Amino acid sequence: MYQSRGRRDPFRPSRMMMAQKPPTVHLTLTGIVREARSFYALVESDVPPGMGYVIRENDVVDSAKVVKITKDSVMFEVQIKSPEGTLLTRYVEKHLPTVVSR
Repeated sequence: MYQSRGRRDPFRPSRMMMAQKPPTVHLTLTGIVREARSFYALVESDVPPGMGYVIRENDVVDSAKVVKITKDSVMFEVQIKSPEGTLLTRYVEKHLPTVVSR
């Protein structure tokens, strides 16, 4: 039995390593449609692959809230738990893939 006596347990990941893990949104941004006063985003799910969605601001998809849609990106708000168990709000931005023309 390991007795820490106030030291960090070397067999458990440190809090810094656990806290630095970035949140993920399992969606791929495939297109953005501009309307007169707003944008729609076309996204495809990674799990299961091929499932597509048309989303607007304030929609919730894949446990992430759509905060902002611009002409080339979508900002998602994700709630994650810290190592201490408190809820943290993180933001994940997905960009349209760049198109290389010849």
